[in-house]
Amino acid sequence: MSRIRIVEGTITINTKGDHYMYSEGNIVFNAGGSINETAESYIYSDKPLKAPEHFLEKKDVDFIVYPRVWLDNPMMMNYNLDWDRNKDESFNIRSKKHFEIFDNCIRGKDIFTSFYEKAKIQIKNKDYSPPFLRMFKNHDIVTGHDVILSLFVVFEDVKKFVNGKILLEYDNSVFDVGFTDDGKTINNREFLIEKKYFKEDYYTLNDYAEERKTKYEVIVTNNEEKLLVINKLIIKCNQNFKKDQQITFLNSNKEVVGMLIVKPNNSFIFSKRKFKYIKIKRKSSSIQDLQQIKENILNTYIQDENGKEIRLENENSFLQKFTERMITTYFSKIGISFVKNLTLDEIEIDEAKLIEKQIISNSAVLKGSEYLDAVQKQYFTEHKITDEELKENIFIFISPIAEPSKDNSNEKAGAFVIYEDVYVFSSMIYNFQADTILHEIGHEMGLKHPFEISPYNIESKQYYLNQLKSNKGINEQNIFKVEEWKKDYNTRKSTGYPFKFGDKTIKDKTKWRTVIEEKELEYSREQKDLENKIISTQNLILFFTKIEEYHKIYFTKRATDTIMDYSDKYGFFDYQFDIINKLNEEFKHI
Repeated sequence: MSRIRIVEGTITINTKGDHYMYSEGNIVFNAGGSINETAESYIYSDKPLKAPEHFLEKKDVDFIVYPRVWLDNPMMMNYNLDWDRNKDESFNIRSKKHFEIFDNCIRGKDIFTSFYEKAKIQIKNKDYSPPFLRMFKNHDIVTGHDVILSLFVVFEDVKKFVNGKILLEYDNSVFDVGFTDDGKTINNREFLIEKKYFKEDYYTLNDYAEERKTKYEVIVTNNEEKLLVINKLIIKCNQNFKKDQQITFLNSNKEVVGMLIVKPNNSFIFSKRKFKYIKIKRKSSSIQDLQQIKENILNTYIQDENGKEIRLENENSFLQKFTERMITTYFSKIGISFVKNLTLDEIEIDEAKLIEKQIISNSAVLKGSEYLDAVQKQYFTEHKITDEELKENIFIFISPIAEPSKDNSNEKAGAFVIYEDVYVFSSMIYNFQADTILHEIGHEMGLKHPFEISPYNIESKQYYLNQLKSNKGINEQNIFKVEEWKKDYNTRKSTGYPFKFGDKTIKDKTKWRTVIEEKELEYSREQKDLENKIISTQNLILFFTKIEEYHKIYFTKRATDTIMDYSDKYGFFDYQFDIINKLNEEFKHI
């Protein structure tokens, strides 16, 4: 707390007893004229008297503010919030608890822990861990909605708490922050803790009670630790920035009672890729397959910006809404914005061939990777997909059949990807959900499961690369043979016909020329294909190497609530942002 006193006249202080001045900082006297001090004796010492404890005693703040995900609803979370989960046991929210995550970090725990430790501050003489927010510049334009957070406010004495204020301190050249009543407008830049919150039953209703007039409300709980939840904090950002920014919460005495750290957004990615959904139908059951896929799509649960379920009867209309929400809400959690356009297509497969190869059965997928590989190659070939189109699309193949449960458990694969090219983003989807697609495309961007401590099989890719190089050498010999055949064509006399060429009979010069041209085209195409595969495989090996280098933190399975794990999904850890940004800087693959 500061005090400034400005007097135009004279200040006179008379003290009958002793007069003491104590300061934890400096005491500064500044006079335009002279400073006159008169005393019977004058003592100067560089060891000043210690101030009595009650003079400089630090008073506890009235309350502490903990920013958390708005309404504890990850489906409405169009930003990323990463925090160390301390105090969450008191808040009754769904996120993983501190011990569940930190006690199950099995590699890189010192790295993981230090990220949160470095940011800690002291409030009420205890450690306080600020959450880390990531958001876009002009977040409402990019995602369709501003950042809204809930504030969990812990207090001890209602009498001291009531009529207090929560004040905000931030760089107003970068942010505009306040409290909203509609999720769009900043209605106040400070929050008054009114008596009514503790007097009226209305404020004890839960977030989703029908009696609630709006979602942007205040809730009081009667837990052992008194708690006020303010679902009203709105944050707008109008700048890109390169360094951490702070949004600080203060009480009426301007004492710090909470903090939020906003991470740099200058490396957020705006991708030109768009989604292409391909429905797979089998020859023998194409109508049934398409109907089943349609039902799966239309039964997908997704919420609009107001938290209401989106229900539409038209498949195309639903997919458009689904894609918009997936891009603006789900992918915003990882700081990436894709094009909102989409295309919907079909592919008919001859299931008899896949059944013969034991890739699928009549009712299930037996070998997922080979299934996606076969379907993808067929689609790319039939539609003559160019290298540029591969880099401009995200291919989502939707299957009418799925893999069975694994190892006699209830665990089923919801989707999967295969790594064959750094620049091909594709996935086979059984369980059509937004977070499933985000999870799989997260793999394509370079993120591993947080429990996937085993390294990628780079050796098999290296073996494949050696095979390609060997085949390229053989093909180069064939290309050399073509030149020899051309010489033969120019020098062979009519008496030299017919002659045997492999299992063919070359009866005349015209036939010989046709065969040479066919072989030249075949070997030329083969050479180009091999060169492209060699480059692609080399890139993939380097990509895998970098993925392993950048992943230094691992957990036990289902220990985290990140998108890349198999449990409840909130968002991403900060280190996962760094991995994606490093990889994209090097490969420009997103």
